[in-house]
Amino acid sequence: MKYAYAFTKLYVASIVGGFCMRYTIPTEADIIGSVLGFLYGTIVLQTQTALVENFNLNDYLLALMVLPIIIGPLIYSFVIGRWGLFTFIVGFVAGYYTLFAFRPEFSLPLLMVATGVLLVGSLTTIYARTR
Repeated sequence: MKYAYAFTKLYVASIVGGFCMRYTIPTEADIIGSVLGFLYGTIVLQTQTALVENFNLNDYLLALMVLPIIIGPLIYSFVIGRWGLFTFIVGFVAGYYTLFAFRPEFSLPLLMVATGVLLVGSLTTIYARTR
């Protein structure tokens, strides 16, 4: 079965999902960094760590309301196949860090990461469409 523009649609939808998720999370929180730090502290260092410092559920209720926007493209990525999941992850991270780089506290390294992830996602989408 051919999915002509499925990867492009998935990539754009996951960028929008990552953008919305970053917009709804408080400025001082970085979910991707927190999860990676939690996994590093738990697995490598074998210490007790907290996923998010000073966790308050009221700060994250709006982010939980955005989850259906992200779950739709995630399910769609499983339908498309192996390149679909990679396209979703790259698109989500690209949307997340693109908005994160343009917050009031501008960060050039985050802008470079966002640009790199956007480029990798675009190349993945082009490659997946040719397969």
